Amino acid sequence: MKFPLGKAIDLPIVKKTLDKYQKIAGVLVILNETATGVLNPVSQIAKIVKNHKSQPLFLIDGISALGAVDLPMDKLGIDVLVTASQKAWMVPPGLDIIAVSSKA
Repeated sequence: MKFPLGKAIDLPIVKKTLDKYQKIAGVLVILNETATGVLNPVSQIAKIVKNHKSQPLFLIDGISALGAVDLPMDKLGIDVLVTASQKAWMVPPGLDIIAVSSKA
């Protein structure tokens, strides 16, 4: 799914799209869009993903915001969370951090 630059993910469109498909292996969401600073409603998207029939993996690209934004991985049911040192962590580049749930 694509959404306009500068706009957050539209939850009804996400729900409608996921409901359209019986089998989904995973849902990847970008925590925030770097150029505009738009923060996506990950906690609300998590509820939609959790309720899907196929129990897809929930993957988050948190590279530009994790460290500046509270994102409780276990509480939200995030299966893969990726970040990197050069953005919100504000340390030298070159370090990738990946957290993976037991489900993933």
